Amino acid sequence: MNHLWLTDEQFARIAPLLPYDTQGKERVDDRRVISGLLIRTLLLRLRRRVQGIG
Repeated sequence: MNHLWLTDEQFARIAPLLPYDTQGKERVDDRRVISGLLIRTLLLRLRRRVQGIG
């Protein structure tokens, strides 16, 4: 199952903005991290909207 929320085209547009010369811990998949951030942001927005109605 594909849990990535970004298409290849969308990720290609933001990939040049990501840092690639970092030191320290081994990097994880940027696409998974960004997808997780998108999901979290959408869920927080949904929660706020529901709380405003209730």
